[in-house]
Amino acid sequence: MPKEKKTKDNQKVESPQGIPDEIITLPKLISNITITINSCEHLKPIYSATDVIIKVQHLKSDPWESPRIPVTDDDYLEIDKVLTLSTDLNSKIDMDNLISYPVNFTLIEYPGIMDPLIYAQLNAQNVPQVVEEPIITCVESAANLSDMLQDQKIDRTTLLRDVKKKGKKDDKKGKDKKKGKDKRDSKTSKKSSKSGSSKDTVSLKPPSGPQEVGYGCLDLLPLFLGKNEFSEKIVLRQPDSMNDDSMIPKDCLPTLTVTVSVDSPWYTEEKKTNVLNLTLEAAYNLPSIIMTNMEYKICTHIMREEKLEPFVSIGGKISNILDRERIKYWPPITSEDIYLEPTKYRIDRECKSIRNNMDINLDEYLNKDVPRIEWNILKRFFLKTDGTNLFNEYVKRFRKIGVEFLITPKVDQSVAEKSGKKGAKEKGKEKGKSAQTVEPQDSFSEYFHFMTFIDVSSLLYPGVNKVRVVCPLRSYQSVEFESATKVNDSFFIPKPPEVLPTPVVYKGGKGKGSASSKGSSKKGGSKKGGAGDGPPEKTNLNKLLPPPPLPPPEPSFPIFDDMGRQTFIIVEIELLKPIFLPRNVEDLSNKLQEIVPQRPSQPKSVIDSVVSEQVYKETIKELIENLSCNYQNYVIEKQNCECTFEDSEQNSFLNYLSKVGLYQVYFKSITKSTSLIIKNKFPFRGEANFGNKFFLNHISTVYSHLVTEMNEVINNEITYDVNKEYKPAKKDLNQLLYYAKEATEHNAFVLARNYYLKRICSNERNPKCWYDFAVFNLQMDDERQAFECVQEALGINPDHSYSLMFYGFLLSKRGLPEQAETCFLSAIAGNLRWLEGWGAVHIFYVSISNQEGADFCLEMAKKYIENDTTDFAADCEQDLSWTMSICPNTIFFRTACFFIKMRAYEFAEIALSYEINKNSGLCHYYLAVITYLQKNYDHSLSHLEETRNSYGSDYAVLGLEGHCYFQQKKFEKANENYERVLQLFNRPEDVHLIYINSSMAYKALGNDTSALKMILLPCKLSPSAYTWLMAGLHYFHKYDFLSAEECFTQANIYDNNLAEIWAYLTLVNLHLGRIIEADLCYAQTIKNDLIDEVLLENVKKAMKTVQ
Repeated sequence: MPKEKKTKDNQKVESPQGIPDEIITLPKLISNITITINSCEHLKPIYSATDVIIKVQHLKSDPWESPRIPVTDDDYLEIDKVLTLSTDLNSKIDMDNLISYPVNFTLIEYPGIMDPLIYAQLNAQNVPQVVEEPIITCVESAANLSDMLQDQKIDRTTLLRDVKKKGKKDDKKGKDKKKGKDKRDSKTSKKSSKSGSSKDTVSLKPPSGPQEVGYGCLDLLPLFLGKNEFSEKIVLRQPDSMNDDSMIPKDCLPTLTVTVSVDSPWYTEEKKTNVLNLTLEAAYNLPSIIMTNMEYKICTHIMREEKLEPFVSIGGKISNILDRERIKYWPPITSEDIYLEPTKYRIDRECKSIRNNMDINLDEYLNKDVPRIEWNILKRFFLKTDGTNLFNEYVKRFRKIGVEFLITPKVDQSVAEKSGKKGAKEKGKEKGKSAQTVEPQDSFSEYFHFMTFIDVSSLLYPGVNKVRVVCPLRSYQSVEFESATKVNDSFFIPKPPEVLPTPVVYKGGKGKGSASSKGSSKKGGSKKGGAGDGPPEKTNLNKLLPPPPLPPPEPSFPIFDDMGRQTFIIVEIELLKPIFLPRNVEDLSNKLQEIVPQRPSQPKSVIDSVVSEQVYKETIKELIENLSCNYQNYVIEKQNCECTFEDSEQNSFLNYLSKVGLYQVYFKSITKSTSLIIKNKFPFRGEANFGNKFFLNHISTVYSHLVTEMNEVINNEITYDVNKEYKPAKKDLNQLLYYAKEATEHNAFVLARNYYLKRICSNERNPKCWYDFAVFNLQMDDERQAFECVQEALGINPDHSYSLMFYGFLLSKRGLPEQAETCFLSAIAGNLRWLEGWGAVHIFYVSISNQEGADFCLEMAKKYIENDTTDFAADCEQDLSWTMSICPNTIFFRTACFFIKMRAYEFAEIALSYEINKNSGLCHYYLAVITYLQKNYDHSLSHLEETRNSYGSDYAVLGLEGHCYFQQKKFEKANENYERVLQLFNRPEDVHLIYINSSMAYKALGNDTSALKMILLPCKLSPSAYTWLMAGLHYFHKYDFLSAEECFTQANIYDNNLAEIWAYLTLVNLHLGRIIEADLCYAQTIKNDLIDEVLLENVKKAMKTVQ
């Protein structure tokens, strides 16, 4: 209950611990909180006639007591008592007290007055009294039996109800009273004394007087959320809970139903208020010197109401056992409070949500028994509109909240009191001496003063309202603390007030007032009236100059425990409302539609007669296939059915189709396709009348055509290998992509472009084909073409993740960060567990200096790295010149590989910069990959040299080094690396590019035998048109035209549109004397546009000689 404030005298009102005092002025806005205690349930009375009283108290105010309420036998006790609390809505202290400290309820039982008629009825029925002494004997017998079985003693006092400890004086006074006991009592007392409880006297007197049944607390937070009324059921906990069989289930504990209401809602959404929850959890890895007989104080500086306000928490419990319940407690009202009220909130057990920049295994600390100092205190701060804006601006500017940590030895109160009395007696004995006074309780002479910072930058990310941080402790350094948090002075050890030195003015010349003249007259005995006949004394005036500036203070240093582990504390900051509202998926979709141009919509009606006829044939074909499948189902059901069918087989099957609803589907499909073909191929211009002869002839013509087309489809379906048209199998999309990458490695960019276009033509509605073509165009430095291709991909599928990432990268290069952010967020919105996606967005935020967004994305990536289900290698095929098989499973290495495949080299280098200190060898390898793809081969070789020094030489490093030498025309060095790769036992079986490059290097060096042997290996393992063409060229130059023809024919099977293959087949046929075949191959050569002008000229000359 808020304290009464006297506004007339403008007195200071003491606030709870951690809240600064405030000068109370005239209340501006008073609001009354009405608390109605409706009922009590599950109350088990102690007395035969019981009355209850309910005490209500808030903070240390005078408690409110209800009148006595008689208890009945019913489980539901109606109370219906009302009390009112008054508070000032404009008072910061009142608001903090209401939101940070609960209203306490205590239920007390009193012996009531029973109706005399009830006593008379009990006496008439001779109800026996409960004998308590046999119960004592049974309890002690059970304890002795347990001692014998377990070989350990049990404290009897814990088995009984009321225990009173008495001193020796009480034992002496009670000896005379014990003489009258019988033998059974004496034996019982001897047994209890042997068990070690001679000092404890067991009292089994029936309860008398008031008995506390339970207590509970009520949280008033709903009033700050805009509610004007709410109800809550308060569970009353027992004051002395026992951890044995007498424990009462929670559902059986007594409860109070309370309704809280105010006249009108305090705060609405329009006022933009907020609630800040600060949870101080525990400190770990503390040195042993500060883990015994110490007092721990923590001060957190929170920005509110135009200034930083300290919240001090005193206490801290040293524990080596894990708290399984993980309860958060309300803050203590005063520093003397030992018992803390538990809240309904629990500390999260998950460690993944904690921001851990120390890279330690938090599971070993939070979920295991380790030494710690626990607080687990929840403190709330109510932020009004101005306070909310100030806190948000503070977080945007500093991104940190400062925390001081003070550790002092505990003060013995008895010694302090004695020293205080002694000082008071001796005060004023001697004049001129200061009296011996005792320092206040908060004063100290020895202390440990630490500091730490809560990184709250994640709160600036849209939708984030909670951050849980591992904060490493450092020694307190005022300059660092002030620069990081704007706190210019320590709360525990404030700076002494600055004392300005008094300026010293030097007075030159002679005269009576001169100090030097006086001194000289005393020493030398100068004459009267003389001003000093000798020369004046020399005085050094350097001491009058300003002193030099003080040296800079020593920097802070981290705190470690005895085992060298860094000390840290875990703190949680949670806002009721995020600083920036979350972005909905609908908003991202709307923004994405504005960024990505829409594809033109195709006409829904078919306007071509040929197309309509094809639609009709496809409909008939699908209908036949579906009918055959359903007929098999019909036969199976008919066999399992015991009923008899009177109709024919055809009618029975038609009834079956009608029953399952397929007949209507077939009818609609045929009607739709028939209508299209009639409209586009057989339109009737005259009058549609059945009496019209031309109309009837038109109907017969249409019917005959439809039946003819249907019969043709049926005949083609039921006849096999009879005049069947040969259709070559379509190339696989992945196979065409493989050919395109192979051509790109050998600088056949025109051929590679043709392969990419073939992929698009074979499946125009596949966004992956357009995305791969966009990446190829960016590699060719054609950013405009890449931009158009990725727009085509997003026009087909706006949710294609890789296209969105690539589009965002292109937009960021064009200086459009807001549009790029929309694309990046849209990419991960559909797949929140995509590790590379979160890493990519993190790198993007780093590139635009959005640290809070980068931190949030990094936390999400760390959360999903262990449970990542995305098969990145399956979605993005690897290149031929480098590999991902040696890539470590870390966030930034995988993100760097993702950007390299996307040819986003700038972002890939940023990702690798995070790993350069941890794994420099592999970082240099992927930097070499980037420079190789950029055709900077010298720089790539320098990175590979660094990789060999720190990582070693494996097939990936040697292979890439060989590719660099091959591109530089250094074929001998290239073959040295290729041979070493082929000799390794742990290399992949298929190193396609190494085989081809090695063959070409041998060919350039004049070793044709090794070149032919090397090129035949990829023809066996991973054949392509290019490998068979190279093999055919070896045989062709050896004049082995038959073998060359076989190789060229195999190449033609893989790609029959490659003009070079047709050209060499023309020459082979001419050498073999096949003029007709040569003429046909020459026609294909001209048709496919042979680019090699030298080869084309040779083919033309050969054809002219034959003609």
